[in-house]
Amino acid sequence: MNIRDMSSYARAFMGIMHSQRAFGGPLQANVFLTNRCNLRCIHCLYYSPFVERPNTFETRRARAKSAEPPALGYLADFQRLDANIEGTKNLIDSLIDMGTKRYIFSGAGEPFLHKNTLEFMGRIKHAGGAGTVFTNGTLLNAGLIDELLKMQFDELRITTLAGSNDVYMKTHAGVGQNTFHNLRDNLIYLSERKAGLGLKKPEVTLIFVVIPQNYEDVSRFADFVKAVKADRAMFNPVVTAGDPDLEKTLVLTSEQSAALRKNLSKVKSFLESHRIVHNIEYFLKSFRSVLDTSSVYRIIPCYMGWLSVMVDVRGLVYPCCRCYEPLGNVREERFQNIWNSQEYSRFRKEAINIYKRSEPLKGCECNSCTHFIANLRVFKMLHPIRGRSESLKHSYPDQEI
Repeated sequence: MNIRDMSSYARAFMGIMHSQRAFGGPLQANVFLTNRCNLRCIHCLYYSPFVERPNTFETRRARAKSAEPPALGYLADFQRLDANIEGTKNLIDSLIDMGTKRYIFSGAGEPFLHKNTLEFMGRIKHAGGAGTVFTNGTLLNAGLIDELLKMQFDELRITTLAGSNDVYMKTHAGVGQNTFHNLRDNLIYLSERKAGLGLKKPEVTLIFVVIPQNYEDVSRFADFVKAVKADRAMFNPVVTAGDPDLEKTLVLTSEQSAALRKNLSKVKSFLESHRIVHNIEYFLKSFRSVLDTSSVYRIIPCYMGWLSVMVDVRGLVYPCCRCYEPLGNVREERFQNIWNSQEYSRFRKEAINIYKRSEPLKGCECNSCTHFIANLRVFKMLHPIRGRSESLKHSYPDQEI
């Protein structure tokens, strides 16, 4: 924990102890910049060639309620949306005023397709914030990399799905023969420029979402991580959001899962021998062919009502990326008012008591929670003795990533 973050952490923990109220802004804000994308990654909820319709929150809400899904015309419009420039600046400024220090730029699409992404990045850096951008990395070039180095942006999280060109082409529908090689070359350029300038940032985290089409490529992915001198390697179970087409095509069999676990033990040793940070232990504990966190929230609370917020390109505010019921819209009212609203207080109260119930929160996909590590970490900080015993009982390691 950085010294500059101490006051915001203290306010968040005060809110957690209160159980409903927030005494400051979210520790982290996930700001969606665009729904447009230049790739068709086969695991993607929005652009996979395997899905009949994009898995927007509206689609997922309809599926959960067995209701009619959104019209295809609406979904086509959805895929063309960018975040409003002035609205995004105002949102960032509001979050800065509320003490938010950490920012994620992501979206249903590729963030670097938004023409103002560098401006948004610079805005948070100028205010002393830390930022991460989730990207496919294919729009990186020398000029963009030099800008990221100049502003000392904090982190690039790049999903590759592969460690080799043949698997990359198989998992990214329609990409050219040189796309993977260009990505590799640009990442090497970034690492060489950092070394030459004596810089540590931006750090690079490479993400490997495990699916049947790539699970045999984990060793080559580890080689790729080493070759481009990435700082971290993350392995993620696939998230299908209940989409039947994705579940038919992207879920590993029991035999494939067993082979993966065996290979990952070798990959773990390889990465550690080269001092590359990884999350393999956490991955194996949440992996059941797909992401499965159903057992986690029988033990611990959810703290997302204080830790984070997500705002999509339309300005809709969600407590996290696994909840599809919005709590407000920053195009219609100030973010501060939404954050301190009765609706948000209700969510906080229900989330912090989730372990007392036998089902996910209403409107949330808690059984495939991508934030369980953050929640587990806070639980251990607040309850060190219980956290240690539950950790041993359920074998969740005390690993940081």
